Amino acid sequence: MGFLLEKTSVPVLMYHQILDEAPSQLSNPYQVALASFVEQLHFLKQNGNATVSLDDLLSSRTLHHSMFAAKRVALTFDDGYIDNYLYAYPALRQLGMTATFFVIINKIASPGFMTWEHLREMQAQGMSIQSHTLNHCALATLSTQAIMVEVEGARQRLENALQKKVEAISFPHGSYDGRVLRAVQASGYRACCTSDFGYYNPKRATTRMPRIIVRKHHGLEYFSSIVCRRGSQVLRLRAGAAARRALMRTLGFRLYQSLYEQVYRRNHAIGL
Repeated sequence: MGFLLEKTSVPVLMYHQILDEAPSQLSNPYQVALASFVEQLHFLKQNGNATVSLDDLLSSRTLHHSMFAAKRVALTFDDGYIDNYLYAYPALRQLGMTATFFVIINKIASPGFMTWEHLREMQAQGMSIQSHTLNHCALATLSTQAIMVEVEGARQRLENALQKKVEAISFPHGSYDGRVLRAVQASGYRACCTSDFGYYNPKRATTRMPRIIVRKHHGLEYFSSIVCRRGSQVLRLRAGAAARRALMRTLGFRLYQSLYEQVYRRNHAIGL
């Protein structure tokens, strides 16, 4: 089954928005109903899973003990939407769980996004606030200089505002290349979260973390199969992710994104 199913591998789950609406009312595939999210958190609790921070995952590369066995899960949120504070954060706190929130710096305090006060409160309560760049651009489409501005500028702004070292970045749109990775390393980040499908293995000497996205139509069966590493489901998902990456490489990011949005709008219009 490959390294994806090794017991030392940790699922790093990626969310975007958590909304207090019925799944059928959600308008975006990256939105998850609050009831579904709470159900997922209760599954983790009942299954004996514990949330682990990205910092602990990185530190565990040099540790060899049972705490980083199959029962660890990392939860991450991209973009910094206000619903993360209104719904996800209280649900996490109620169950004693933690998560990492990657925020778009120039969206902070904009309509629909969290404020600096929200972020400081969440950080004080054990949540991790990390970088999702300044402007949410597809980094691999930028010049080398612009890439450095996006990653370094975001890190500096966050550290100045929150008075805490920022060590992780999430790549907007999953877009990165060798130049992006070099810029991230030069800026002092310890970890970069991608949109590549896979499990993070702390035993491997890499700071690049694959993740597994949770979408609005993913039920508890899907969620449990990911967390419990059911081989057949994992391999199907891995194959689908590989096909999408190959298509993106063939079409280029902009054309791929345009086609994806057209297909989604059509499917949403007819209720799929």
